Amino acid sequence: MTSKIKLLIFSGLAYSTCSFGQIVMPKIFNDNMVVQRDRPLKIWGSAGSGESVQVSFHGQISKTVANREGKWEVTLKAMPYGGPFRMEISGKKNKIEYDNVLLGDIWVCGGQSNMEFPISGWTNVKNYKEEIANADYPEIRLFTVEKDINTIPAAEIKGGKWEQCSPETISPFSAVGYFFGRDLYKSLHIPIGLINSNWGGTDIESWISRSSLDTSEEFR
Repeated sequence: MTSKIKLLIFSGLAYSTCSFGQIVMPKIFNDNMVVQRDRPLKIWGSAGSGESVQVSFHGQISKTVANREGKWEVTLKAMPYGGPFRMEISGKKNKIEYDNVLLGDIWVCGGQSNMEFPISGWTNVKNYKEEIANADYPEIRLFTVEKDINTIPAAEIKGGKWEQCSPETISPFSAVGYFFGRDLYKSLHIPIGLINSNWGGTDIESWISRSSLDTSEEFR
């Protein structure tokens, strides 16, 4: 196949995808996710320019239209903890549904190797077999951000998915994050969402915003 034909096929596919204009959601939205309780809830995504979008969740319905760049967002009123619920995002061309969604508290577990080290994997916590066997907490949800490198803040993560905390899912998860979330759950008795975003050996500058670094004379 010649390069010209490949280019024509690629162009046709790109045009078809753009013209189709379906709703596309960020990768942080999955089945089994936790969304933040007691605060206005922002839901966002992309679609074809001018596409009508409707978001339905826990008795609330909000409608909007994608802007010229194909971006859209809605904000739902604050809701107390609970669930599971279903979230539906629909337009004229497609509908996306998320099941087993909980309202609770979300925590980002970010850092270097001391945050990354797992319950069991390249290291093991004390009594790890017992800890894994007892990690049956369906209202604790786990999300591990797939590692990626960007020189500027990214609009989207590379990948990841929400999972219920269980003996089958807990082994590779951050030990610090899990024990922290478990203690919160036992104390508060509400759903807990843990976002595991870390990378052992990274420079501290990787975790500091450019605007903060710009205030430092050494980094200026």
